Amino acid sequence: MVAGVRRAHRAFVAFLLFSFCALAFGQATLTEQQKSRVIDGALARVREIYVEQGDIPKIDAAIREKAAKGEYRAASTPEAFAAQLGEDLRKVSGDPHFRVDYNPGEFGPMPTSMKSAPETDAQREARLHVQAVLSNNGFARVERLDGNVGVIVMTSVPRTDEIIETAAAAMTFLKDTSALILDFRANRGGDPGGVNHLLSYFVEGRIHTYDFVGRKPEDTMEYFTEATVRGPRYAADKPVFVLTSARTFSGGEAMVDAMRTWRHAKVIGERTKGGAVAALPVKAADHFGMGVPFMKTVNLVTGKNWNGVGIEPDVAVPADKAQDAAYLLALESVAATTQSAMFREQVQAVMERVKTKP
Repeated sequence: MVAGVRRAHRAFVAFLLFSFCALAFGQATLTEQQKSRVIDGALARVREIYVEQGDIPKIDAAIREKAAKGEYRAASTPEAFAAQLGEDLRKVSGDPHFRVDYNPGEFGPMPTSMKSAPETDAQREARLHVQAVLSNNGFARVERLDGNVGVIVMTSVPRTDEIIETAAAAMTFLKDTSALILDFRANRGGDPGGVNHLLSYFVEGRIHTYDFVGRKPEDTMEYFTEATVRGPRYAADKPVFVLTSARTFSGGEAMVDAMRTWRHAKVIGERTKGGAVAALPVKAADHFGMGVPFMKTVNLVTGKNWNGVGIEPDVAVPADKAQDAAYLLALESVAATTQSAMFREQVQAVMERVKTKP
């Protein structure tokens, strides 16, 4: 595994998302010649970097056809042009990670290839640590509901070293619940290592789960679950339900896919957004940066991923109804398996309360 790829991965894949810091508006108009230069530069980056090489001719032809038809003439400002070009790249490719941004000044350090990283190790560690701390290491809420059903709400999945203590505490708190709901409806991304760390609480042994694949075999990065974890594993005979929405994205989707594949969890909610790649931020032309998907996730069981199509739920309900739907299924399971007649009556009372909820 190439060390440079590791650096690029750590710098740009941590949340499988990236953003450019656009500054204030500074240029009133953009000439057609300037637009052509940006298009040429953007398509050159796609040819050099895009992981789905078979789609490159289609993307190149479609964008050039749009330009030839004058579809970018109405986008007279740099920001409007960048937004339209980015949207067209996403539509033509079917990949939501494509992005184009305009900066009237200069973008910060950007890689010249997928093996270069502009951040130092110290800068990267500091940035990721702040992101994790401000999100409580991705854990927005951990609670036990009536009927002995646990809930974990996660808005992101940070790196293993960031979540290890919080994950252990959460799983310790919920270890004696009879069923568990994992809420990823607002989860917009995560680190592949963190995903596998959390999955390790729900499976036994060391399992090769995903490969992160680039254009060259030597770029491949392998991911495994962990044979041991700091907290208690969730018992294999207890049901687990995973909540999704149309906003669940990227690393959040990886967690959903992992729980369905290896723990056979039931997915409840909406089809997810569909992002299974990492985008490398690169320069397209002066004042224009872009994100080009350069590595993709491959599930070692299915040989596929969810990029551009999303993850279809097992039980399709609107996102705001997903927790109640999962809660009822969890309670039904608890009522059917408990050995206590008194507790069964209590659970059935909770079920009636949820069913009649306005």
